[in-house]
Amino acid sequence: MFLDHKLMGRWSLDKLTTKGPSPTYRVQVHTYAYGARLKGEKVDYVAIIGWPREAGTLDDLYVWTEPYDPSIAIEALARVERIAEAVKGNPDWRAQPVADDCRFCPFHAPGDKEGERGCNGK
Repeated sequence: MFLDHKLMGRWSLDKLTTKGPSPTYRVQVHTYAYGARLKGEKVDYVAIIGWPREAGTLDDLYVWTEPYDPSIAIEALARVERIAEAVKGNPDWRAQPVADDCRFCPFHAPGDKEGERGCNGK
């Protein structure tokens, strides 16, 4: 089993326990497992372990698992290649749709409709 440990705040941990991982986290753990498989590791399952950041105990620690699926990683890597190809030589690369979950990107400026201060995620 390939494990991805996440130190999570209350809101994120509640979301993981009620709705499962975000698409980003899910793709991330399958891609890490894919790399481990390429290096010869045996991986049958993936897991995201949500550690409670603000709690005084581990009572709220949560573990989400599913069978490892290499097609998830392969599609993610193909998407990266498609994005790279789409922006190569394109001065208006910000017009390309990239992702719904951009909040940790240092260029994310969701209120900037014209894309003058950064990328609005669209």
